[in-house]
Amino acid sequence: MRSRHRSPAKRTGGTDTPRDLNARVKILELYTLHVLLRNNEWDYAREFINVSSVLDEERREAFLQALQSLQEEQLEAERRELEAQREEEEQLRRDIEEAKRLRAENEERERRRLEDERARREGSEVDYGIERT
Repeated sequence: MRSRHRSPAKRTGGTDTPRDLNARVKILELYTLHVLLRNNEWDYAREFINVSSVLDEERREAFLQALQSLQEEQLEAERRELEAQREEEEQLRRDIEEAKRLRAENEERERRRLEDERARREGSEVDYGIERT
């Protein structure tokens, strides 16, 4: 029977060297602070960080602070986006009101012009006493 050689990393869970630990921390960072957040899984990311055996208390706190900062940034970005959307809608409403006002003014001006033209035509027609039959 063959004897198999196993690497020390497999026996100890992969965290027996600083390099292994750093690799796991980096993977945890990518997963919790990038992948989960892109899927809007804020609560799951927080829970995952809290129960991770890879993180010591200092790193755990740093991850949680980073998560909090990222969430605040996202909320602020959403607030700014919503405010910009409100401003655009308000500007559109003002533009529509202005267009309606201008249209009403133009229609009134055209109505007066037609009335004046009609009045001039009627005033310029002189009755020469010829009856229409």
